[in-house]
Amino acid sequence: MTPQIALTLGIIGVAVVLFATEKLRVDVIALLVLLALALSGLVGPDEVFAGFASPAVITVWAVYIVSGALFKTGVADVLGQQIIRLAGTSEPRLIAIIMLTCGVMSAFMNNIGA
Repeated sequence: MTPQIALTLGIIGVAVVLFATEKLRVDVIALLVLLALALSGLVGPDEVFAGFASPAVITVWAVYIVSGALFKTGVADVLGQQIIRLAGTSEPRLIAIIMLTCGVMSAFMNNIGA
């Protein structure tokens, strides 16, 4: 195992532990991983911020913003209550309704990550 591989695995390991323990916010952990990769020299200066120009990254960022707004305004709670009301106490029915809801929503979402 080369030192670069060991360092990369170490950074990934620390990130996984931080994600699992939720000691820091997810976005802070991601930026710390980016910073660690840049400072260690594993990623070149030209490649460090190149991902921010990717349409997939911008789409994920926008989804976080929209979902945060839906939670703050209470729309997510209303949608969740409606799903639970339709499902009742049946777990298979709940799974089917969630799958149907996600399928309908994905029909209108941009598939830019592919």
